[in-house]
Amino acid sequence: MHLGPTTTNYLNALGLPITAKPTLQLLQNIQNNHIALFSFNNLAVLLKQEIPLAIEVIAEKILRKKLGGYCFEQNKLAYHVLQNIGFKVELLLAKVVMNKDIEAPRTHRITLVTINEQRYLIDVGFGVQGPRHPILLELNTEQDQGDFCYRIVKYKNNDYCLQIKKPEGYFSLYHFDLGHYTNADCEIGHFYSHKHPNATFACNLVAGRRLYGEYYSLVNKELRHYQNGKETTTTIQTATQLNSILKEHFLLQPQASDVEKVFQGL
Repeated sequence: MHLGPTTTNYLNALGLPITAKPTLQLLQNIQNNHIALFSFNNLAVLLKQEIPLAIEVIAEKILRKKLGGYCFEQNKLAYHVLQNIGFKVELLLAKVVMNKDIEAPRTHRITLVTINEQRYLIDVGFGVQGPRHPILLELNTEQDQGDFCYRIVKYKNNDYCLQIKKPEGYFSLYHFDLGHYTNADCEIGHFYSHKHPNATFACNLVAGRRLYGEYYSLVNKELRHYQNGKETTTTIQTATQLNSILKEHFLLQPQASDVEKVFQGL
């Protein structure tokens, strides 16, 4: 089976065999390893760089340059790899609501994978609150992943809703449906997400990296580190400090001049 250089390089980066067959265990390993290695961030948006969604450009940015990316990049890379391996994949678009009853646009890309007639939600581009493992598309079923617990419930207009369990109860992350979407639909959501002046990613620095029982979350000048049920917060004082944090905790390799530019805009 010829997987192509992008898929081969991706699996090698994640420490996974390039001869693996499309199984649920492999799917779990891909999702878990991806979010631990390729951190979510929107540095390119704040730098007003062009962000093409061609797979070759995404692979170059994430795999070789180690600059990460956001959902339209991260989940497209995973989709491409899963498809090449032989998984049955479908592109879906979601509405990020963050527990609000609002009419949000479809600005989040996710993937639906079918294995042995069971469907799983795969998302490697949501940040620290996203799942580490595939979520079975089964309503009202609590799915404990060891550190965080999720469920899918039905929402109005036949939408599904992915929720994460918090101490105060379930928290809605995003709504999605099973409609037919294409890369053309992604271009619209992608354009809004990185070009519209009111879009979250156009106005704020956001980065996230998720491991088992631990995560790093960066919003503007505030770094949160969660581990073993305890959270610490650090306020970033300089561009040099931000650069060190991006390299050490988010495994990114940005140019110092770019980090300085982003920091000055915060």
